[in-house]
Amino acid sequence: MRKIVFGAALLVLTSCSSKQPEQITLLDGTPVELSEFTEGVPAIVNFWASSCSFCKDELPYFEKISRDYPEIAVIGINLQESPTAAAKYWRQGGYTFPSLLDPSSQLKAQFDVITQPTTIFIDMNGDHISKKNGPMQWKEIERRTKELLSEEKKIVEEPQEIDLLPAVNHELPITSAVPSLLSQWYYRTVDHLIPLDQILSGGPAKDGIPSIDNPQFLLSREVDFLDDDDIGILVEHGGHIKFYPYAILNWHEIVNDRIGGDDVTVTYCPLCATGVVYSSLITEGVTEFGVSGFLYQSNLLMYDRATDSLWNQVTGQAVVGPLTGEKLTFIKSDIVRYAAAKNASIDLLVLSADTGFNRDYSRTPYDGYEDEDRTIFPTNAAGDTRLHPKDLVYGVTIDGKALAISEDFIHNNGVFQGYLGEGVKKIPLQIAFDSRTERLVITRYYKEEPGRKEELVPVPAFWFSWLSQYPDTKLMK
Repeated sequence: MRKIVFGAALLVLTSCSSKQPEQITLLDGTPVELSEFTEGVPAIVNFWASSCSFCKDELPYFEKISRDYPEIAVIGINLQESPTAAAKYWRQGGYTFPSLLDPSSQLKAQFDVITQPTTIFIDMNGDHISKKNGPMQWKEIERRTKELLSEEKKIVEEPQEIDLLPAVNHELPITSAVPSLLSQWYYRTVDHLIPLDQILSGGPAKDGIPSIDNPQFLLSREVDFLDDDDIGILVEHGGHIKFYPYAILNWHEIVNDRIGGDDVTVTYCPLCATGVVYSSLITEGVTEFGVSGFLYQSNLLMYDRATDSLWNQVTGQAVVGPLTGEKLTFIKSDIVRYAAAKNASIDLLVLSADTGFNRDYSRTPYDGYEDEDRTIFPTNAAGDTRLHPKDLVYGVTIDGKALAISEDFIHNNGVFQGYLGEGVKKIPLQIAFDSRTERLVITRYYKEEPGRKEELVPVPAFWFSWLSQYPDTKLMK
C-alpha cells in the first residue's frame, strides 16, 4: 500500500514570472485542505466531471454510501470545470457529500489520476487500500467499501502475527487496462491479484476442455473401466460418498455436481496434479465453473459462469474479474487409489465414463509428463532443488502462511505430532495418514484454547506447482 501524505508543504521558487497555484476550495469557493475531511477516518475520494456520463451513473451510488456509512468520509473532486458549472451540476443532482474544486490539478497529480471517474479508497491511517481507474457498478462499490471497513477493523484489533513465512496472493486488488489476451472477457479495465502478463493461453479456447455439468454415476460393482491402482478424488460429504477418477478428469478438469445436498465443484489440473473440491456458492449465488483455457504458473484458471471471473484452482481465490479477492470454501476430499475407494463403502458412486463426450478414457493425454523435470509452461519455481519438481506434496495454509508436506514424509511417519513455527507462537499440528484407507488428516490445535482443534483441508500438488503459488512456503520432507 502506498502512503498518502496530505497537506504536504509545496515549495515554490518565486520569480517575477512565477505563478502561485490556485487554492483548493469547496464548490462555494471556501478554501480547504482535503486532509480536513479525511484525517483519522476511512475515506472514499471520487474524481468526477459533469461532462462524464459514467460519473453521472456513479455519483448516486456514492451519495448512498455517504448516507449508509456515516463513519466513512466521502469526498468528490471536480476535474477542472468552472466553479459555476460544477456547483450547478452538484445542486441539480441533489448530492449532499462535500465536493472540492482542484483548479491547479494538485490533487489530480497527487493521486495520479489519468481518467474519469477515478476512485481511491483510503484507510484511517492515510494508506491506499484500493484504486479504480474507470467506472464502477453498485456491487463493486459496495464490495470495495466493505473491504475498506474490514481493513479498519484489522487496524483497531491489531491482530497478532504468527512466526511463519507469508503466503502470496493476499494483496488488495489492482485495476489495470485489459490486455489483448483477455479482450473477449472484459471491457477497458479489470481488477486482478496476479500479474496479467503472466496469464498464458493453454491452447484450447474457453470451454475447449469441456466441464462435466450433468455427471452420471455407477455403483462400484458396475464399473468396468478402472483398475485398482487408478487414482482419483474421493469425496465423502453429507452422508454420501463419490469417486472421481483422474482417467476422466484428465480430459475435463471440472465436474459440477451435487453431493449430500450441497452444490460442489470438483477440479483437477493434470499439469499440476492439483485435485481440489470447492463449494459452488459465491456471492452471486450457486454457479457452475468452467475451464477458461488460461493458465497461471502452469495451473488451471477456472471461471465462474455467473460473472466470468477467473479463479486460481490451487488457492480457490478469484484473481481476475468482478469477484477478484473472493475465496471459495474448500470441501474435504482425499486422493486415493480405486481399490481404497471401493473399500470405503459398498454404496460408493463412481463417476461414469458416459459423459456425453467422445473421449478415450483408457489413455492419458499427459503420458510420461509426471516423470519429467520440465514443465510445459514456465513457472516461478525453476531452480529449486529441495524436491523433484513433480514430487507430490500436500499443502496447507495456516493463518495465511504456507506449509508443504512431502508424500514421502507422510507415508514414512504415519502419525506425526509437532509444532510449526517457533517460540510462544508455535502452532501444534498432527499429521495422520492411514495406509489402509489412504486418507490424510491434518489437524491444527489451539494452545490458548484447550480442546479446540480444526481439521485443515490439504491441497495435493506437484512440488513445483505449490512452490510457484507460495514461493516462501515451509517444507516438511
